[in-house]
Amino acid sequence: MDGWVCLVLGGRDRDRMIAEVGRVFGDDLVEVRAVAPPDDSSDSYCFVKCSSYLPHVGELVSSPMVRAALPSYEHPQPLTDDEVNEFCASLEPQAAADLSRGDLVKVRDGYLSGLFGIVLGPAGAGRWSVLFRFHIRDFEEKLAPCQVEVLDNVFRRLRTPVTSAMVDSRGMRIMAEVMGSRTFREYMAERRGVDSVRRKEG
Repeated sequence: MDGWVCLVLGGRDRDRMIAEVGRVFGDDLVEVRAVAPPDDSSDSYCFVKCSSYLPHVGELVSSPMVRAALPSYEHPQPLTDDEVNEFCASLEPQAAADLSRGDLVKVRDGYLSGLFGIVLGPAGAGRWSVLFRFHIRDFEEKLAPCQVEVLDNVFRRLRTPVTSAMVDSRGMRIMAEVMGSRTFREYMAERRGVDSVRRKEG
């Protein structure tokens, strides 16, 4: 099936929603994005991209978590990537602020969920190029701001002024290689320790 299907699910637990959608669609699931409205609504939305949809309608109807498919189970309206990105941004305004070059981010959902990356710059259509390191291989993905959580910015951690060479593609890759030489958690733990010592000395 081309495009995304929008499902309404009960609850606001992103991990539970993604797990339930994975159970329903099984091997036909290609990608899923879950988003909760910023208000106190008890319902949330899951956008599902799958290779086959209709065989799973029965499971969707009987699922205790799935409330509806929009506009109907049998005839869902396929959505484009841009439409899903805009919808997510409108539901999560606090997560939809523009990103900045050098932002260290953690992916919220989708097949890259949980990975850490570094923002290279805008990629057009409301998306940003994010550089990831998986073992020793680098790869880029174009993501919307609502898909990531900003944890830090490498430029704010530098003692020297930022130059244009540092924000070009090669410079960003060099910085990513430095970051990739150890885990992000180790880096953050080290930085917290250094900042704590600086506060005490001050």
